[in-house]
Amino acid sequence: MLLPATAKESSNNRQEGKQDSSLKTDLQEGITFIRQSSYLLYGLFLLGISLLILQLSDSQIIILLRELTNVSPDLFGYAVTSSGLGMLITGVFLSRKTEYNAYMYMCFGVLGIGTGFGVMAVLTYFNLSLSIIWVPFLALIVGISAGFVFIPFQAAVQEKTPVHMTGRVFGVINSTMTTATIIGPLAGGALATVIGIIPSFVVTSSLLIFLFFISVLFRNKVEQEDEHVTESQPGTQGAASRQIN
Repeated sequence: MLLPATAKESSNNRQEGKQDSSLKTDLQEGITFIRQSSYLLYGLFLLGISLLILQLSDSQIIILLRELTNVSPDLFGYAVTSSGLGMLITGVFLSRKTEYNAYMYMCFGVLGIGTGFGVMAVLTYFNLSLSIIWVPFLALIVGISAGFVFIPFQAAVQEKTPVHMTGRVFGVINSTMTTATIIGPLAGGALATVIGIIPSFVVTSSLLIFLFFISVLFRNKVEQEDEHVTESQPGTQGAASRQIN
């Protein structure tokens, strides 16, 4: 009775080992493909940094709002709702456009996130009145800007990735987003503890604004290299759809 059970356990262990090896191989192939395209590589970098700071700030925004006097208990809920509405507005806007520069939209999205959180921290420092108005408004700006980072990048990846590489590439992207989602709140709490809640928002916002200027400076290089890569890969989903049409 023990021999069949032992054989079954050995078979299960071999299958798990093959699955782990296959997953590792898929991730390596996805990373290799992304590294071949400056567009995808830098876009993934922008996506990861933006999501990291979004998670960092979202986890600490309720503490930031406590710095205000006479704050409404519903203010945090209004801010979250406005942020979600902003992403919805961006989604509707982009769905109506057939052609746009995804890279520049991502750059301005990074700028909007940094500006929104930075202005929120400054106004909180000066304890500006009517927070029930400017906090949801700035959260709306952040939500719209986040949509300009996430949605164009996802659409560009689908267009520029060959069909047989889609799963591998999106596996790398999902891993990056999951890592940012986990690290963000942890880093936010540590940063706020070390330098304070308002300085932490100012620092992270300044980082995003600086990243925007760097991204714009590298715009031509990224887009030119991407054109060469795309032309050498006719099997992408965008090319396939054009051939079908």
